[in-house]
Amino acid sequence: MKTIEENYAGFRVKRNENNDYENQKAFFIKESRQRKYNKQEYCVYLMMQWLKTFEDRHLQIRKNSQAHMIFSGATEALSGENERKEELRKLKGEIFHKDGVDLLFLKNKNSFRDYIGVVLRSYTTAWKAGDIIMEVKEVNGRFEGFEYDSKMYINPISYHRTNAGFGPWKLGEEKEVPTNRDLPDLFSRKLLAPDILYLKVGSFNQKYHTKIDSLFNNQLDIPNLIIDIRGNGGGADFVYDPILPYLYTGPIKVIGVDVYSTELNIRLWEKLLEMKDLPKETIDDLYDIIGKMKKYHNEYASIIDDEIIALSEKPSSKQVVILANKETGSTAEQFLLAAKQSNKVTIIGQNSAGVLDYANVRGTDIGFKEFSLFYPTTISRRIYSNQGIDNIGIAPHIRYGEEEDLIEKAVEIIRKTSYEK
Repeated sequence: MKTIEENYAGFRVKRNENNDYENQKAFFIKESRQRKYNKQEYCVYLMMQWLKTFEDRHLQIRKNSQAHMIFSGATEALSGENERKEELRKLKGEIFHKDGVDLLFLKNKNSFRDYIGVVLRSYTTAWKAGDIIMEVKEVNGRFEGFEYDSKMYINPISYHRTNAGFGPWKLGEEKEVPTNRDLPDLFSRKLLAPDILYLKVGSFNQKYHTKIDSLFNNQLDIPNLIIDIRGNGGGADFVYDPILPYLYTGPIKVIGVDVYSTELNIRLWEKLLEMKDLPKETIDDLYDIIGKMKKYHNEYASIIDDEIIALSEKPSSKQVVILANKETGSTAEQFLLAAKQSNKVTIIGQNSAGVLDYANVRGTDIGFKEFSLFYPTTISRRIYSNQGIDNIGIAPHIRYGEEEDLIEKAVEIIRKTSYEK
């Protein structure tokens, strides 16, 4: 709690908005003392319950490695995954599926839980047969506890049980072998027609900056672009810089950002300088930001001023359709805000994730060997003028359901617009 209260950029704002904060804090302190959990995962679950009161999905706790808990009830002596699958099928439990994972739901009680969810079969590389990815207790017809996502974030859940399943988990095994579940190609380009190029940009993570640079700086002279950022959870703003000239039709307005300057936050920002292959411009920016932070103590320091960005437009680019969904978040939403200011861009799909107002997430130790805490260190000045997008998202120009073929819709939009012109 102390780390969040002293270093989280959103704490002051969130604290002022929540009149019940002290009571909530006291409740979780009392819970932690009474329950006396002897397992790190259970302590982390309780911490995540407290973090949820801030309503900021950038506040996360993640396991430090991909080492999973292996269910030993029937697989203790089995090293092969196929052997584990066969042994697990002999156990009595219900099977549910979600996103390419078949989950065996077993009664397995201890002081925390009534059931565990064990991977029976996975079409993704995130899990193996025997991995325990869920622990829940049944409370008044609901399953309450936690599950891991594929990135090893631990997420509190509370799902109502129905005849069809619970939450996103559907009763029964996956009937068809899913394809491309892991989206191994985060980045790809495909010529859909002589005048239409599809580009998949699955992440703006810093480590992909050279990939994106080569993807867009490779003499693109196709007039119509479809840029797919569905599932893009963000990264760093500088990574999408090579894309902006293709969208640009006029000055882009950027609302400023403040960083919360503390000793810990300064250390965590300094760690970024240890990353390999950072562009010189980014290194210079980091030194500038860290220098500003060192002039303040437990205060906000401006690191990005409100500004107007002028770029050189790519004359070859005539139309750009951007595909977005509810998993398009963080830095990818900053990209959408810039794209919305272009008169050649059409954004289609669903509202974005709504996780941008508090950003520049950094990770730190929380006293548990297997887990780290991640929290935002910056705040957008949108907050000060009630223009925040957190938990709302950025709306598309044209809304389509998740089940619709957005690539096909994008081609239709390009053809219609070209005809009208």
